[in-house]
Amino acid sequence: MNCRGCSCSCRLGVTALLLCAAPLAACNVPVFRFALDRWRPPSYEVVVFHKGPLGAKAKAALRALDQTPANLDVKVLDLDGALNEPARQLFAEQDSPVLPWMVVRANEVDRKEVTVWTGRLGEDTVKSLLDSPLRREVVQRILAGETAVWILLESGDRTKDNAAVDRLQGELKRLTPRLKLPKLTASPDDRLSAQGPPLRIAFSVVRLKRDDPAERMLVSMLLASEEDLPERKDPMAFAVFGRGHCLAALVGAGVNAERVRKCCSDLLAPCTCDVQGDLARFALLTQVDWKEALAAGVEPAAEEAVSTPGENVALPQPKPRPAATVAPTSSEVMDREDASPLFSRRVLLPAAGLAALLVVVTGAWALLSGRRKLD
Repeated sequence: MNCRGCSCSCRLGVTALLLCAAPLAACNVPVFRFALDRWRPPSYEVVVFHKGPLGAKAKAALRALDQTPANLDVKVLDLDGALNEPARQLFAEQDSPVLPWMVVRANEVDRKEVTVWTGRLGEDTVKSLLDSPLRREVVQRILAGETAVWILLESGDRTKDNAAVDRLQGELKRLTPRLKLPKLTASPDDRLSAQGPPLRIAFSVVRLKRDDPAERMLVSMLLASEEDLPERKDPMAFAVFGRGHCLAALVGAGVNAERVRKCCSDLLAPCTCDVQGDLARFALLTQVDWKEALAAGVEPAAEEAVSTPGENVALPQPKPRPAATVAPTSSEVMDREDASPLFSRRVLLPAAGLAALLVVVTGAWALLSGRRKLD
């Protein structure tokens, strides 16, 4: 039986269904590049306790914290003033603090806030917190287009450390020519930032000694990423990608072909709406305005499988952020600015599904109504 009465409704329903299905297309930009283009790293929280007026050196240290483009928020608390209960509790947890006292906290792999470092506020301490030779090296390589830079945190046992490097280096060399980038389409979701480096697959490794005084803050950041890491004496491997994001550690025997391959596959997989929440990761504190650094560009470095950090690595100099001595805590929603495309897809996908369902129901109702009229 010819269904003339509802043919128009049926055609409209099919068209609408196809249109609604469009937002469901997956983003084919690989995770590592999407993270570089759009994921803003979560902020470290720096809490400074003091009592009464601050001295000139303490003020200079605070200015350095205020003027950096690093991913941190600063909160200055006067013990002579009114403190809320969390602040009082945090100060009570400190072991023999010497004022002005600085507490650095961050979100670890499980998104729990943990203390990364505590000590007296000073210009040298702030300088060490904000920057180090190895972090500059890692940032330069990422801006030059490397997929990830692996940090091998040494145990101090040369035999174990060399074996871990050999396993990591060997698997990366074997994997790199076999890995494939997702195929980008003409979809707006697959559009790369025009200010990023060329899309390629490249990995490198840098070795980090646990007792390196220039890298003490970086060592603390890495070990604070999971609860049991400070007690482990094995070599550890961390894959750093995007804007200083870092995958959960591979520890000891976990630095093996299977685990390395899984990490690399995760970074090269097409980015999805849920990957930010599903990927076990944390962030490093880096003194970089990533948007400006990407716009300035960095020449690709010569590829090498294993290296040590270089000195005085030249990076684009970003503009300092506006000064602020009191800022929100780092427990605020992660990636709120640069995750907007992901958030919009989270909203669009359920909406598209609901719209498609309504179209199907409406089409079926129209078809049934047309049949009844013809009967």
